[in-house]
Amino acid sequence: MYLQNMDRKEQLKGQKDTLHSIKALGDTQGGEALVSLLVADIVGSIHKLIGGADHIKEIAEMKARMELAELILNAEENEKEIDRLIAEALSE
Repeated sequence: MYLQNMDRKEQLKGQKDTLHSIKALGDTQGGEALVSLLVADIVGSIHKLIGGADHIKEIAEMKARMELAELILNAEENEKEIDRLIAEALSE
């Protein structure tokens, strides 16, 4: 049980480090530009869908871009949630 708890703490710490790096990226001009480009690509995919493009391909690409933009934009909230989970794991 103790080893499982330690593994969980290490996993959470690794996730926190990753989220912190993603948040730092989002806080830069490059990160903001990346999100803007992702959104522009999503809008472009919508226009392609309206024009009759391959639905499966366009939707898959849109989903990937939306998930990446969401990851960057929500990194701070996700990092706070990881902090809460770490505190919870430490109290066990």
